[in-house]
Amino acid sequence: MPRFATHLEMHRGLMLARSGDNTAGTTHARTALDALPPEKHALTLRLLMAEVEQA
Repeated sequence: MPRFATHLEMHRGLMLARSGDNTAGTTHARTALDALPPEKHALTLRLLMAEVEQA
């Protein structure tokens, strides 16, 4: 369940980044990802983080 919550928060960051606030979006997504233990970082979360950073 924590991974799903992280995924949702990272999507919020993606939406922020896509709406024009790349810094806030990246920060929001990174904060959510960093709150999850590294062993729970799935490939999809890493790909999503890359997408946020590129938005």
